[in-house]
Amino acid sequence: MERMSTHQALLISAQTGQDPYHPKVTIELLTALLAESALDVAAARSAADVTPAALARADLIVLWELVGEGAAEAYRPLLNSVSRGKPLLALHTAIWGTTHEQVDPGFLGGEFKSHPPFQTFTVHVADAPHAITEGVADFDIEDEAYQVEPRGDLDLLAWFAGPEIADPGNQAEWLQAHPRAPLLYTKPYGEGRIVVLALGHDDRAIGHPAYRRITAQAVRWLLGS
Repeated sequence: MERMSTHQALLISAQTGQDPYHPKVTIELLTALLAESALDVAAARSAADVTPAALARADLIVLWELVGEGAAEAYRPLLNSVSRGKPLLALHTAIWGTTHEQVDPGFLGGEFKSHPPFQTFTVHVADAPHAITEGVADFDIEDEAYQVEPRGDLDLLAWFAGPEIADPGNQAEWLQAHPRAPLLYTKPYGEGRIVVLALGHDDRAIGHPAYRRITAQAVRWLLGS
């Protein structure tokens, strides 16, 4: 794939390094992932770093995690920025964080419910062509299969089939009722557009070739490159 010209990205990774659920997903790991798309990354390591000025400097916002002290207040300028046209890439725990902070589920297009035990499962990719999934076929990944209840107008690009999950844990009822549980989709938010990729629990998942390709192509699509 051709490399795009350098753009500025604001990586919101507040509380990472303190998160016991994702200890292997560091700011450095995410920065290296985004650098593959020629992004010049500035990191917001706390809610206090998510300011209107920091958001204005960015061409792209990448949301990993925004929880803890001050998070509720930090979501206000974030939502305003996206609604006015700033593109947003939301990765994995982002959708849990917005639910946790009582942000309107319509912002990221879904409400996090839970997930079955960490395991290998199949990601099904939509047949309809899209720039984000170009060259990506169905693939298996060892990850968390986030259970997301969709909200609003979504363009679903990839999903897992709930009934296919080998170890449902205590989530069997939800999984049986969701044959197309969202993992990758696009959605509008005001004048902005958002890509949500619910995969990425650890360094192995983020290192998966399909994950890296999807991320790079999502960045290109969001920036109109």
